[in-house]
Amino acid sequence: MFDLMILFAVFVASIIAFCCFHKKAKWQSTVPGLKPSDPKEGNLADIAKAGSLHEFLLETHKKFGPIVSFWIRETMAISISTPELFSEHGTYFDRPPQMYKSFLPLIGAKSIVYTNGTEGRQRRKLYDSCYSHQEVNSLYPLFNEIVGELIEKWSAKVDGQHIPALSAMTALTLKSITRGSFGDYFKDEEQITAFTECFDTSWAKMEHTLSSVPPVPGSAEEKHFKSALGKLKSMVAEIVEYRRNNPATDGRRLLIDVILESDDDDQITSDSMTFFTGGFHTTASMMTWALFFLAENTDVQEKLFKELARTLDKNEDMTPDLIEEMPYLRQVIDETLRLAVISPTAARYKPDTDIMLGGYIVPQGTPVLHSFGVCFRDEKLYPQPQIFDPERFSKERVKARPTHAFEPFGFAGKRKCPGFRFTQSESYIYIARIIRYFEIKLVPDQVITPVYGMITRPNNEIWITIAERNE
Repeated sequence: MFDLMILFAVFVASIIAFCCFHKKAKWQSTVPGLKPSDPKEGNLADIAKAGSLHEFLLETHKKFGPIVSFWIRETMAISISTPELFSEHGTYFDRPPQMYKSFLPLIGAKSIVYTNGTEGRQRRKLYDSCYSHQEVNSLYPLFNEIVGELIEKWSAKVDGQHIPALSAMTALTLKSITRGSFGDYFKDEEQITAFTECFDTSWAKMEHTLSSVPPVPGSAEEKHFKSALGKLKSMVAEIVEYRRNNPATDGRRLLIDVILESDDDDQITSDSMTFFTGGFHTTASMMTWALFFLAENTDVQEKLFKELARTLDKNEDMTPDLIEEMPYLRQVIDETLRLAVISPTAARYKPDTDIMLGGYIVPQGTPVLHSFGVCFRDEKLYPQPQIFDPERFSKERVKARPTHAFEPFGFAGKRKCPGFRFTQSESYIYIARIIRYFEIKLVPDQVITPVYGMITRPNNEIWITIAERNE
């Protein structure tokens, strides 16, 4: 009897020990990486020292390998950087809310960015229908009209006049997202300038809080931020209200029409702000970088022009069929997305269970970053990665790389950027029409470097000059 009691006690102790060990393992990962440099702020100081999260991840992956751990305040995060690990983590739909917390003041708590699970999937399916292949193709006449207005404006400028590329591309993409997804609202350049200024102020401050403390309550900095954010929200609210009061008369069902079907005003506001700001910012930056790289690499610009001249008349509208005849144009856009690292990271997580990733236990609720920017700098995948070389995206070279080696719009859990077709189409049309009509050159003596955030932008306005091409 005593022996049985001892055996039972050993058994119970073993169970307790196992449970304690499992509980400890649940909260501690064996993934190689950094310990928090501060118990409250985690590795935020290290991120700030590196210059940005992207640059921090480049350093950390170089030191520890393709899967690494670090701390964002008191939350451990994992980062992965290879196509194989992306594939392994590719089924997860849910986004970790804490990774996007800084943008809560802009997009609101009911934004689809923070909506996971069944509701998130249902809303994505609903909104994705507005950006189907067929729907985006129907926008080609609009995109051609918008870029035609820009070409006419630029044609009136004197030779050698300096043109601000970032401002021009921002205005172009603001018109695109407004008229293509929210209705006809922006009527003049003053509206666009006012919106852009408020957005830039708000966005810069929210990105800054990713690696530093928020502005002091009541400070001049906070008041400036709140003022800009308030004006921005008011403008988007006006855009929504304008469409509510001026529904389509041509049978077109835009994204805003679908958003307005909700009976939740907070959701309408949040999703309108999310899609509106997300719909122009990324594309404006990408097209600005495309113009910069083309102006900097005259041989690439000339090769692109020759392809365009063979397939597109100078004043001809672009069509989906014509784009299929322009493989080098697509290569230029893809190489721009890669080299500029327009969107350096995405993030997913499993909120309720531990998972295995790369041979390691990742505790439930742990944010997992897909570090696309690190992957795009991998010399094994992209030799001499700092060089602008559209030939990387020839059919042969693309086939030679593994699946998920190039995912500029994300992919996991079928939660790819919902407007990726919209962005691709407008960028193909705008870059093709501009380069077909003009030769682009950089104004000399500019020092342009990337500023890596949620979106990568140039540190300064990029100034270009244009010259109309001869037939």
